[in-house]
Amino acid sequence: MTEPQVAQVKAEKDIQVLTTPKAGTTRMYLMNVAKFPTDDVMVRQALNYAVDKQTLLQLPAWSSIGKPAVAPLPANMFPGGTIPTSLKQLDYGFSLDKARALLDQAGWVAGADGMRQKNGKPLVLDAVTVPMFTNQVEPIDQMFRKVGAQLNIRTGDFNFIVSSTKGGDYNLWITSDSGYDASAMVYEYFNTKGTSARTGYQNPDVDKALDAALRATNPKDLWDNLTAAQAQVLKDAVGIMGWEQLYVYGARSTAHDVGYSEIGYPWFYDTWLSK
Repeated sequence: MTEPQVAQVKAEKDIQVLTTPKAGTTRMYLMNVAKFPTDDVMVRQALNYAVDKQTLLQLPAWSSIGKPAVAPLPANMFPGGTIPTSLKQLDYGFSLDKARALLDQAGWVAGADGMRQKNGKPLVLDAVTVPMFTNQVEPIDQMFRKVGAQLNIRTGDFNFIVSSTKGGDYNLWITSDSGYDASAMVYEYFNTKGTSARTGYQNPDVDKALDAALRATNPKDLWDNLTAAQAQVLKDAVGIMGWEQLYVYGARSTAHDVGYSEIGYPWFYDTWLSK
């Protein structure tokens, strides 16, 4: 079941909505740090401040399923299910004033229509996505416009996404992955050699920390390094940490004790049906 279907299912008295946290990464709007205008960290930070995640999740595309994200990993991937305070302190939050101030500082001037330009170039970001996720990208465009930026949304199939992101032909890309190996999930996106490292992001400190996390022989070393890597990613505003995703399932109201695998898929070993 997808999030937009939740309202319809909730109206059916014989059906219940079941949710469980997704194992893997946060659902992220990653930005290409090697392409204008997202090659400027102040622009990326401003765009982070421009997104109202609480409001976003109330829209039909989310149906209040999930919660605002802070880091590349959701809370359920951390020990004890809690995001460290050191990462929470780096959360950008929502502030149009801070977004506008950063864009002013970066030299982006608002015109009569409110849209910003710098050296004759408009503050327009190319966003790439597959059609099924357009409803999760269009609201971001509306939020960006409030601070003078906008998206040029381009859609295509999976091959289009791979080609665009590998070739660096984009500014913003909505993505996430599933899995229960926390180090591998963060490495995939933010280590220079990661398989999905298509953001142009290269930070030797992050590479060093992630390599150390993968080699760690005890939980403390693993999480010290993994937390440090995520902290730097947040400081560098490599993307907008969108939301912590829940898998959504519909079941008959008579189904009880549905369980889930480590990555959030349902299993029915203990499930029973009442009359």
